[in-house]
Amino acid sequence: MAAITVKKTSIIAQDLAIIGSYGIGIDVYQSNVTLQKCNISYGYNDGIHISLQSHVKIIDCCITHNQGYGIWSHDMTVELIVRKCIIQNNSHGAIQVIGNRGQINHNTIQHHQISLPNHLIAISFKSTSSFNNNSIIHNRIQDKKSWLIHVGSYINSFEGNRIVDNIADIIIAIVVGNNIIHASYNIMDNPIARYEMVTSNYRYNPIHDGIDHIDKGYIDARYCYWGYDHVLQIEKRIVHFNDDYQLPPIVFRHFRLDSTANKTAYMSNSTTVYHFDAIIDHQRWSSNKQHIILSGINFTIWYGSQLTIMPGCHIIFNSPSKMITYGSIIAQGNYHRRIQFQSNHNNHSYHHHQQDTWQMILFYTGIFHYVDFFHGSHNMICILANHVELSDCRLQDASGNALFLQHAALNITQSRIQHNHGYGIELKNPLGQINITRCSLQHNEGGGISIFKRLRHYPSLWIQDNMISNHIGYQAVISIDIDYDHDPVISTLQSKQSLQPSLFIINNTVSHNTIINHPIIDITTIGARIQFRLNRIIQNRAQEAPIMTIKCQGSGNINGSQFNHNQLIGNIATSEVVNQSQIASIKSCYGVTICNRQGQSTFQRNVLFNQHNQYEIADQSMSGSGFIDARLCYWGTQDIATINQRIYDFRQRRSGSVIDFYPYADNKQLLPVSSEFYIHQNDIHQDEIWNSTRPHLIYRSIQLDTNAILTIQDGTTIYFYPTTAFTIFGQLIANGTCHRRIRFTSIYGHHAQAGDWQQLLIISHRHHQSMFSYCDFGYGGLSSVMVKIINFSAQFDHCTFAYSLHPLWLGHASLCQKCSFITTPPNQFSIKSNDMLATIGSATLFHLQFIGVNNLWWIQHCNIRMDGLPGLSFSFGQKINNTWLISCQQIRQQNLYLHVDNNVNPGTTVMTLFASSSGKMIARTWLYVTLVPSYNFTSTAMTTDYTNQTMVKHDSTVAVTIITICCVTLAVGIAIGVSIWIYFRYRMRFPWQRMKNDEPTFNYKIHDEQVGISSDDGNL
Repeated sequence: MAAITVKKTSIIAQDLAIIGSYGIGIDVYQSNVTLQKCNISYGYNDGIHISLQSHVKIIDCCITHNQGYGIWSHDMTVELIVRKCIIQNNSHGAIQVIGNRGQINHNTIQHHQISLPNHLIAISFKSTSSFNNNSIIHNRIQDKKSWLIHVGSYINSFEGNRIVDNIADIIIAIVVGNNIIHASYNIMDNPIARYEMVTSNYRYNPIHDGIDHIDKGYIDARYCYWGYDHVLQIEKRIVHFNDDYQLPPIVFRHFRLDSTANKTAYMSNSTTVYHFDAIIDHQRWSSNKQHIILSGINFTIWYGSQLTIMPGCHIIFNSPSKMITYGSIIAQGNYHRRIQFQSNHNNHSYHHHQQDTWQMILFYTGIFHYVDFFHGSHNMICILANHVELSDCRLQDASGNALFLQHAALNITQSRIQHNHGYGIELKNPLGQINITRCSLQHNEGGGISIFKRLRHYPSLWIQDNMISNHIGYQAVISIDIDYDHDPVISTLQSKQSLQPSLFIINNTVSHNTIINHPIIDITTIGARIQFRLNRIIQNRAQEAPIMTIKCQGSGNINGSQFNHNQLIGNIATSEVVNQSQIASIKSCYGVTICNRQGQSTFQRNVLFNQHNQYEIADQSMSGSGFIDARLCYWGTQDIATINQRIYDFRQRRSGSVIDFYPYADNKQLLPVSSEFYIHQNDIHQDEIWNSTRPHLIYRSIQLDTNAILTIQDGTTIYFYPTTAFTIFGQLIANGTCHRRIRFTSIYGHHAQAGDWQQLLIISHRHHQSMFSYCDFGYGGLSSVMVKIINFSAQFDHCTFAYSLHPLWLGHASLCQKCSFITTPPNQFSIKSNDMLATIGSATLFHLQFIGVNNLWWIQHCNIRMDGLPGLSFSFGQKINNTWLISCQQIRQQNLYLHVDNNVNPGTTVMTLFASSSGKMIARTWLYVTLVPSYNFTSTAMTTDYTNQTMVKHDSTVAVTIITICCVTLAVGIAIGVSIWIYFRYRMRFPWQRMKNDEPTFNYKIHDEQVGISSDDGNL
């Protein structure tokens, strides 16, 4: 029953009053209606009821005290305009409308007392609509879990509203969808309410640990007043992406500090920018300000946006906080200006116990070059979709895994992953190409690399040229678990053709790890192929487990995994099981023939030399018969009976497979050795001379007998085969020159790693003292000191010691004069300083270079020691005793000058240069300083530098010498030229000849007819 029913017609009503209707005030059905300055009050049902294809305009009306809603419609064909109306004291609520399009602007909605399930305002349209500049005050909903205003996704404009002093659990709830909801310049101050604004998103796809939003819109709520002046207080008043990944974000930066809109908070100053909501466009962060992610914030890079971080930028996370990217992030630093992500807590012990510090979650493309990630939470970098690239990065001190990847692709190169409390890299069902190359994974408690795969994809995974070392824990250093057999697509494909390997583990070094109850390397594959080649597994210890466990099962007759050309040397496995101390446990596959058939797994041409263990290889197959192809391996001995005792297979177990090891290698000629080498594999009993015409290779550990003398000529290179050592009982003389140094290094060349060879041990009698000058020693120290001297048996001069797995050098200090020690990893750091020629009473520019250092961030100080030279000083730094302490920051920013007092005597002295970090010396070298009077500019100063592992020495006065020679040559040339000119000018006679032989001159008469000219005075 309605006071007025409008059906299938058009009307315009003005100044109409409907008071106390027993039903609906106005019922509109399939009509066009305009109501202006009307009063619809005190009805027993809704004030205005609209349905089916109606177009209604309500302007400047008063709709109050009705027993139902003020305005009600549930028809998607309705179009509604409500403007400048007063809607108050309606029992069920002010407006509940579902329609096609609407404009609800400049209204006053107040003084409603409502109970659930009703709401003050519930509006939803299927076309672009607006709700602007309304005043909503003093309304109340009695029950909990209620909202005051519910707005559908197509209300794309919700701006300029004043919503204050209302009581409800939630004031505004907005469904976002794929739209951008403009909700700026609102005043929201409802202190009794729990939340001012919440978002909802009905459509999303859960992907395990992450959300792929189908609806990708957001709410732009900038320049609003929220009743508070602090970010974290405002954050507690809203519910959005920060609280639930399923929700779209509310962007509320630049919020107003009061309700008058006169003052806005930008949350930044001259040095710092605070971030707390979402990036919805393209932003560029520069290094001139520090960027801070506030505590408790999920900072979001939303769909379609991009964040570019410039070199040298520092991003600080106030714990706990996250950066979540649905757009792209590009962070490209450079060699000298790295980008850094880190927690605001710098205390390492704090992070050891703190589980929730900061995290970066990537759902879209990320590119990171020269970036540091420090002190993050578990899964510090979490990659959940798309493709991410990292190069020259550092990931360290995470409270769990440093990098976690699921359903994504990864390319990480030349990065350092260390000191994390979980795995360095954990991959779970990766999609696409995975490359882990030239990385260093060290000191991670959970292990180095873990790969788990079950999905219906067949990507290629590469683990190549990595250094994986010094892990101590309860997880395998390399753990691989791949099962393709449950996937019918892959199984069918494998049964039809011989596929290429899907997992490549090539040329890695796994050393000095200690693992409890798990193998060092644990590989389990079903239906996948592996190529495990050229790896070095050295000096590891496994307790209650083998060093390496391989369980490979093909699909049908297809397997073809290859475990060839590897080195397992010096490892120790301790176990209480029957087949104790086994090094490699290889489990045969059910239904797979492992013999001389195509597609078999092979274990050929490996070096297996682990003398502390009972068995080198053990077969653990439960049943079946067959062969494990382990031919052409080196077992540390040539005795076939001894080799047989070091193998545990069918012959001992009476089940499983037989390990076929014949023919075996009788020496370690497994790496390609060029014929250009001089091969040394026997002890030296008589005098020898090693020249530089070809490089020398110490192929087996050898020794120099007591009465023998070995002379190594300058320019010679001596390579050590892996694990070999050279013991000197006699006398070794290796005198290189500054231009032709002698090198003792690893055979691996550019792929050399610290610890490739064992030791140079010198224990000869002091009366037959060995001599080394201008020599370089590197990449040794596998199990002990790289160069060890006993009883003053050797003297070293101008030598360099670098890149040892254990200490570089052990001997009395007086035995090593003018030596350099490089204690950092290969190709990362050295000092270069030209020797100086300084004039007394003046300031001379001091050239000091650090070679191969990324931004020098980890080098704190450079110490320069000047013994017995009180008259010398530097232009900056601090002098303590005879040592100058100079920061690397100062060296980078300004020129360093050496000042020499007038009272210093001429002469040559030696300065010692140190570089240190955290009180520990990381490099040392020497330089000559020659002091000359200002009137005598001559010098015998020399220059010493260390570049590319080669020490070079040359004169620092070469330029002076060259200039002098050029001047003398020029003078001689001028003299010769003048002489020749005079000679030809005076008819082949030189002046001294002409002065001696010419007659005296006088005037005489020349007749005109003789010369054909006229002369008045007879003179020519």
